[in-house]
Amino acid sequence: MPDLSNITTLQEATQLFENACIMMGDYRNLKEGEAIIQALSQHPSAEEIFKSCLFQSSQSYCIFYSAKLYGILLMKKWGQLSTEQQHGLGDTSRTISDFGYSEVELVLCFYLKQLWIADPSGLSAAFFQRLGTPTWRSMKLLEAFLQCMKSNNASDFSLPTETHNAALSAFYNNGLKQTAQWVVNAVMFLSSSFDAAASQQQEQMLELSLTLLSETLSWPWPTPKEFRSVSKTGMSTDLITPDVTFEPIFIQESLLQQLQKIYFLKRRNSSLPQSLFGVLTLLGSYAPQSFASTRTHAQHLHRLVAFCLEVIAQPLLPAGEVTAEQVESDNREKMRVAVLLKTVLCTHAADVLVFLPAWQEVTRGVQGMLTVLYQDLLRIVNAPALAEDCVELQQAGEEVVCTVVDIISYWCDTPETLRTLGTLPQEVYALSLRTRLQLAAVVLRYSEAASEALWRDLEQRDENEDQWTFEEEQDAIGRLGRVSPGDSCALLLDAFKEVAGALAGARSEAETDYFEEQLYWLVTFIKHFVSDFDCDEVPLAFLELEHNSDYPLLHFMDCVNDMIKQTLSLPGVTISSTVLQSILGYLRKFVTLYLPFRPQLSDDFYVIVAITLASTSQENLPFKSAVEVLQLLLDQTFKHGVGAVNMTVWGEVVNALMDFVQRDHVNGSLQALNDMPVHHWRAFAACVTATYAPCLQTLFSTVLEQLTAVAALPDFADHVKTISNLQRLQALIALARGVCAQEDGAPCLPFAARLLELLPALYRQTRLHEELRGQLLKLLGDVATMLPRMTEAQSLSFLAALLEIIDLTAKAFPADDAALRKHSDFCVKTLSLLFGMLPSIITNSALTDCLQWDAGLVRAYVRLLSLLLPQLTLFPLLMKTVFNASLMVCNTVIRGFDMASFEEIQLFLEFMLPSLERFDCEFKTMECLYLVYYHFAEARRGAIAFNQDPNVGLVSFIQNNPAVTERVFVASYKQIISPKTGCITKEGLETRASNLMLILIVTQREAIQAYFAQRYASILQKEPNLLAGVLSDKYVSGYTERHVRWSYNKVFLRFIQTIQKYEEAVSV
Repeated sequence: MPDLSNITTLQEATQLFENACIMMGDYRNLKEGEAIIQALSQHPSAEEIFKSCLFQSSQSYCIFYSAKLYGILLMKKWGQLSTEQQHGLGDTSRTISDFGYSEVELVLCFYLKQLWIADPSGLSAAFFQRLGTPTWRSMKLLEAFLQCMKSNNASDFSLPTETHNAALSAFYNNGLKQTAQWVVNAVMFLSSSFDAAASQQQEQMLELSLTLLSETLSWPWPTPKEFRSVSKTGMSTDLITPDVTFEPIFIQESLLQQLQKIYFLKRRNSSLPQSLFGVLTLLGSYAPQSFASTRTHAQHLHRLVAFCLEVIAQPLLPAGEVTAEQVESDNREKMRVAVLLKTVLCTHAADVLVFLPAWQEVTRGVQGMLTVLYQDLLRIVNAPALAEDCVELQQAGEEVVCTVVDIISYWCDTPETLRTLGTLPQEVYALSLRTRLQLAAVVLRYSEAASEALWRDLEQRDENEDQWTFEEEQDAIGRLGRVSPGDSCALLLDAFKEVAGALAGARSEAETDYFEEQLYWLVTFIKHFVSDFDCDEVPLAFLELEHNSDYPLLHFMDCVNDMIKQTLSLPGVTISSTVLQSILGYLRKFVTLYLPFRPQLSDDFYVIVAITLASTSQENLPFKSAVEVLQLLLDQTFKHGVGAVNMTVWGEVVNALMDFVQRDHVNGSLQALNDMPVHHWRAFAACVTATYAPCLQTLFSTVLEQLTAVAALPDFADHVKTISNLQRLQALIALARGVCAQEDGAPCLPFAARLLELLPALYRQTRLHEELRGQLLKLLGDVATMLPRMTEAQSLSFLAALLEIIDLTAKAFPADDAALRKHSDFCVKTLSLLFGMLPSIITNSALTDCLQWDAGLVRAYVRLLSLLLPQLTLFPLLMKTVFNASLMVCNTVIRGFDMASFEEIQLFLEFMLPSLERFDCEFKTMECLYLVYYHFAEARRGAIAFNQDPNVGLVSFIQNNPAVTERVFVASYKQIISPKTGCITKEGLETRASNLMLILIVTQREAIQAYFAQRYASILQKEPNLLAGVLSDKYVSGYTERHVRWSYNKVFLRFIQTIQKYEEAVSV
């Protein structure tokens, strides 16, 4: 450590510190410089030395180290720096070169952030004095400092939350206003000399100043909750809320003029516009409360809107042919303009603009922008040079359209603004429809001639419309149409008649495609006109129809539904799956919202569904959507009494469904069924009552006929290697599950009976296909839901099928550990399904006094335990399912153990005894054992009948094997007194534990008394009556009474506590 005794003044110490920093900065005498700094950090005047260097030195190394060390000293003094932080941050051996330029700034700013708490006013003055005029270094330093001030997330440079908040407050009150003024002055200074000939360095400097301005404007201003605003259009707009005193700094007309000048100078091939719009968007979200007057606020917003409209008025795209890059650049610019307009115009803060004389210019300007956007979209799809990029460019343009439509839609949702719009909403709606129809047709016409890739994109359009039709945009346009619903109805009907007529007269496939695409968009427009995208309630604009049966909208939809039916029935015209999808989307909305007001249309809708299902267009047929609409119709008709089912129409629907199911020559045609049958077919099958027996028989015969054929295949493995065959079988299983899962299964019992004959054969066929086996087990579980309506014979047939399937499962189980590891997922899933099925089977069964049924279920249960016992590594994954089944078996079909073999009972106990030691299983195991021994005790005393065969059954087994009961008792007792199991808590002894002890003593009191006498011989010498309570005749004879078992719980607890007291005394 250097000798500092000759250092007598602060000036000498400061000079020595500067020299040491220079040594470390350029690696001259590195160790000597480090030693001097370490010594100075221990000097009594260290704080004054570092503070003086920080505010007065001109050496960057010295500024860095002084800020760092001064900050550490202050944090130590405040007690807010942990030992680890002191060690890590106080490592002065790291030099400037070790950090790198940006990290030096970060560390420096981190300590400046702390220092601002200590002397905010003094540091503020010194900081801005040292910052000087705008240079690259000064702006980068200020940028890093602002980011450091706002963020407290850096892992190595984070502060306690209270310290961070204190630093923010100190800087906000002493420094932020100077920062804002410095940054705005920097922007004005750099932009004033900026022109078309500006160098790249000047451009970079100006862009950095704009970034600084954005950082300053996005400061975490102290904002009351009531000052936050979220626009109704779905785009959150958080208003920034500076103090009113910041208005003269940020809100300057001259600043906007300079930004506008810069924008038009560097509009092309520059990153400046993006930074500039970032600043303008923040200025557009300036809260009304931050202005000194409403007038100033309105003028500010109007200037921003005027700038946007001027940008649109001077198109970026040149006349003539354009490239994809030019269109992309134009789309980016338009999106920036649209976002700024939305920020300014789509909050309540913009209401002040309505009262300006120039408001009409604003509304017409936005309408003009939308017109330009639509014109540019048509221009894009008509440009041969853009064929390969057409879809992507069009989608980017659609996003801008969506944003602008949101603005107009927001105006329509605001009553004060809507009154000022006149016919603008209807004009925009008509423009949107007209352009959309033109656009769709042009894309299709061009795609056939020039771009197969584009056609494929159109064909692969997302089924749910999210990607292609931009549901949000269509929803906003639909709301515009509701402003003048009468005009919109007339417009849409005229368009439908025109398109339907053209489609009927189409003379070629190309013309059919042309008009089908128009029909698709027209139906989409209608759907969004009559309903909201994310809501299943009638739109507010149409609530009058609830009280007016002659409401014009209902007549409009009558006409639409009639035209849809006629269009689908056109001779010689095959409607594409895409158009069918849009029609079904409209029907889904109509059935949900309007069918109660037009119940007579239900027949028409069943006809439309039948036509859809029977369509010869099988490629990507929207079968799932058709069934969803069918389900909604059935719910309305049968559950809510809306309309009625015409038998002829219903027959057509079922025939169409069956026809579809029987198709097997189109790959993937049945795939749509695989994930939805239980959800949809339940409603379908539940509505097919005895009245519709022919339809029901059609369904049954189709499924059974084809499953029978599969069960008899000699080459099943090769058959399902073909994807279409596999999907077909999966769909058939799905259909069968749907039938079995419906609520009223009485008409389906013959089907279930025949299915039970097929299931074992099918299960045997699928021995090499794990996925199909899982689906068949789920089907068996669905058949189990029909047990309440089955006869005894049918129930026993189900039991036979279950036992055969369990035997087949056992044969397929892995024989060694390697195979088990390979197929562990399958084993767990299979056992989970089978064990999980048992409670449902037992609960659903209508058999209450059938020993054969009970015995069969116990046999099935024990057989499953035999599969699990050799593979207990799987047990943790199955624990809950296995014990749910165990408790149900021991509770409900315990009589089945009277018919069980000794080997089966032994296997059951071999599973239960180790389970006493498994976490979270001990109490359920005790309950199962209690139920088994309670049954034995009741049978032994003659309270219930039991099997008298000495070689079969639970009673004979326990009587012939007394050592087994002793073993059960010892294992259970050890678990009860073990502190690990938690049998004894501050609330008392677990009831299931004391119940098991009592019933075991009832079973074999003498042997248990001998066990206690041997184990506690020394204690019994001191407490000769210790066993009197737990072995009392009072409890042994009254074990069936609940209050006796409750009293025994207290007695056994006192017994254990007495034992523990003596054992603890001995251990001490």
